[in-house]
Amino acid sequence: MSGIDRYHPRRDLIGIDAHGEGRLFGPRLTTIRDYARDAGLRLRDDSLRIQFALFTIRALRSSDHYRVIGDSGRLIPWPSLEAEEQRAIQALDARLGTDGIEVSQASGCWGVRFFALWGTDLIRTTVRFDETGYLGVGDELIAREVRALVARR
Repeated sequence: MSGIDRYHPRRDLIGIDAHGEGRLFGPRLTTIRDYARDAGLRLRDDSLRIQFALFTIRALRSSDHYRVIGDSGRLIPWPSLEAEEQRAIQALDARLGTDGIEVSQASGCWGVRFFALWGTDLIRTTVRFDETGYLGVGDELIAREVRALVARR
């Protein structure tokens, strides 16, 4: 076993199959739900539910183009923007500051909603799951061409 294999025994690629299910492609085809079951996932409180939702979305989306804003993030307008566009982004940031990350429950399933910047589009993402793991992800477009950076509050 080489040095890299000792520290990283699984070299799986993460993606979405034809049915929209999050999957790990590699030596053993498995789903996020399988990993959650094998690990004995227990989502006892909202903090654990948020962590699981953020883990799931980071596993499914490229961090180069998808940046979670959440409770601790804020939008900073690009310095080269006109004053009017900077004010519009600051207004969006003020709205995000009050919404943050929300957890809801219905019919034995949880939904974790948060804002993210995907490329230059501001979206609200909802990750749905139950006690056995990941069920699905939905996105709602809030604004296009938001030319801003995501920074910590």
